[in-house]
Amino acid sequence: MTDDKNTRVRGIYPRGNQDLIAELERLGCHPDGVARMLPKSRMTLIKISDLSAAAAHILKQTALSVGGDAAVHRDLITGHVQRSDVLLMVTDANLESVCGKLRTQQFGLPEIARQIGQIGISGSSGRKPFRVKNHIYERLGRPFIMGVLNVTPDSFSDGGRFFDPQSAIEQALRLEEEGADFIDIGGESSRPGSLSVSVDEELSRVLPVIKALVKDIKVPLSIDTSKALVARSALDAGVGIVNDITALRGDKDMLSVVKDLEAAVVLMHMQGEPRNMQENPDYHDLIGEVHSFISKRVNIVLEAGVSEDRIIIDPGIGFGKRTGDNFELLGRLREFGDLGPVLVGPSRKAFIGKTLNMPVEERLFGTAGAAAVAILNGADIIRVHDVKPMIEVAEIVQQCITRTETRANHS
Repeated sequence: MTDDKNTRVRGIYPRGNQDLIAELERLGCHPDGVARMLPKSRMTLIKISDLSAAAAHILKQTALSVGGDAAVHRDLITGHVQRSDVLLMVTDANLESVCGKLRTQQFGLPEIARQIGQIGISGSSGRKPFRVKNHIYERLGRPFIMGVLNVTPDSFSDGGRFFDPQSAIEQALRLEEEGADFIDIGGESSRPGSLSVSVDEELSRVLPVIKALVKDIKVPLSIDTSKALVARSALDAGVGIVNDITALRGDKDMLSVVKDLEAAVVLMHMQGEPRNMQENPDYHDLIGEVHSFISKRVNIVLEAGVSEDRIIIDPGIGFGKRTGDNFELLGRLREFGDLGPVLVGPSRKAFIGKTLNMPVEERLFGTAGAAAVAILNGADIIRVHDVKPMIEVAEIVQQCITRTETRANHS
């Protein structure tokens, strides 16, 4: 164990100097220290949250001893603060040396060394395998594509188009034909400002579609719901994934449903609720706060007995986020790879419309751009309305990634 239950270790992947400066300023680093740290931004960057003064000082001296560095709060040395976050900066070549030295220390540093070592091995790159029913999925090539099927009259993008069960069934079969790896069926809108519907209403929308599809469709189905009874009914009917925008907080029985029926589950971050989430979203440390929330939800689900390979995480693009927040999440998506396979849903969302001044029906190319960035940064699943175009985007981006990795391995 670390020296405090609030201590967390995660890789940091800033998009550039401005992200790194913001990280250092939040940490409380002295302005002179910020300037000194910037040239080291190409090193491996690892953030350790909420360390005691003793542990932070030892960590900094250890980093310095191998030619690296560690940023700490400016007042740690004076004793005016007793705890500090630490931003460790070391080369990949010296990472194991740092871990070896920390393993001999006290103050929880051996456990921190273990976690640092794991980040060094995985690079927090995502690509963790996950299980749906009895099948293992692992991103070896392009990410998986999850097709969106809204069986609602009022969803922000396609509300009403597939409200009729037969239309919904035909659309699902079309998504499968276009190459969708999964199809996510939702019977309640989660657009900004939307209100909840009753369990009976939601069931009446999704169950006829699910029962018809499980007979004819080969790809796994997902149920987009935060209601335990809806999830249980869908799973009993043959669905394999529960996609819950509340991360299992919306219904006290949802966790037991997921566990008992051995469902795969998507845990998403959302600030607020759909009815109010876009009224005034605010973050002091966007990436840190989203990561911390999902990490806590993952631990709760694991402690309840859900197997790790059934947990998928979603940073919640568009859910309680400002326009710039969504771009930062996409650009720093690799920082969530340590939590599990990463699902991203940028499709046709408002941040694209606001940026390009485009209505919903004209956001295909904006969605493609957002999806490409997500794929480059390690997304395992892309959730979209337009399956065929996004598969084409994914294939091209993956070729770029593969060629780059191949050259790196031969250099």
